[in-house]
Amino acid sequence: DSDHSAEYEAREYETVASRLSDRAVIVGDNAHVTDKLAAFAEATGRRFVFFKEQPEDHFYPGAGIGLAFR
Repeated sequence: DSDHSAEYEAREYETVASRLSDRAVIVGDNAHVTDKLAAFAEATGRRFVFFKEQPEDHFYPGAGIGLAFR
């Protein structure tokens, strides 16, 4: 878990891109705030799926998890 700024997140994906296998799954816990994982998925020919947390009867509004995969 690191800096959650959009710029830093994008650099993280750029850094690992050449090291990923075709079966790699990239998980991002910031997908409810930025579109950087979705953009990375599109740019690298991967699918993107977003799961929204929806806590019931809780003060926390929930966040979201993104997955990028082939």
